[in-house]
Amino acid sequence: MRKNKFFITVCAAALLLCWYGAAHSASTWNNYTRIWGFAPDNVFISSIGGKIVRYNGASLKFMKTGTEADLNSIWGSSGSDVFAVGYGGTILHYDGKSWSPMASSSEANLFAVWGSSANDVFAAGNGGALLHYDGKSWSPMESGTSANLTDLWGSSAGNVYAVGNGGAILRYDGQTWSSMAGPTQANLTGVWGSSSRDVFAAGNGGTILHYDGQAWSQMASGTESNLLEIWGTSGANVFAVGFGGMITRFDGSAWQVMASPKSSNLTGLWGGPRAVFAIGAGATILKYDGKSWTEIPRAALKKIVEQ
Repeated sequence: MRKNKFFITVCAAALLLCWYGAAHSASTWNNYTRIWGFAPDNVFISSIGGKIVRYNGASLKFMKTGTEADLNSIWGSSGSDVFAVGYGGTILHYDGKSWSPMASSSEANLFAVWGSSANDVFAAGNGGALLHYDGKSWSPMESGTSANLTDLWGSSAGNVYAVGNGGAILRYDGQTWSSMAGPTQANLTGVWGSSSRDVFAAGNGGTILHYDGQAWSQMASGTESNLLEIWGTSGANVFAVGFGGMITRFDGSAWQVMASPKSSNLTGLWGGPRAVFAIGAGATILKYDGKSWTEIPRAALKKIVEQ
């Protein structure tokens, strides 16, 4: 049996054990990777072993994907236009009814997917792999790097960022990708922004960077834990999560570590003004209500059924 390739690739470069060290079992859905939603009653969670879990406002349901490849990221332009990417160049598309495979033109392990619209979607992966979907087909892009690229985010079709191993930061201006100077060589695993002049990146050793539209600078994160994802609702409400249940929050002035109810490694973030969700290993789902984080009871997770 093979291990989760996403975290083996990311962590091996840092000479660390990956957060998911055990071999796959019958309950591979227990290890969530990323979360994305179009609405509170239309939320998708990617997982290893080809699993995607959907929340419909009442319960969590398995979705049939037709693959056993580890799925490392998920994003959509709407609830009926969702993309998931994973190991071995796997790209899936959901049309509101079912998931189907897409020809990716790549065998790279894909770790991230993001788009500005249904006809402008990007995927990134190991060895500097970058792909673009124009609404008809996927095609390779020249990245100019061999670094493993682990996350994507953009403020528009002409302002997209990719981050990865060795402190790699790339920017797409609508025509070409170019490397950006950064203050760290730490592996970066997450990127998100509130605007083109307010972009954050997170990674190993508690690394958090900020881009103000002119240059990247290092921020004091308050932790040395490896961070796996960063996301926010605004530039004054940004969260980063990672190893050992680590959660830290930026309020517009400083980062502060938050009390976490779980020690599971956290890998994904998504939400809105009223609630933020963090997901991770062991089928962990946490909810932040603006005051504190609580775990969604395990009993609620038992409502999972095959769809």
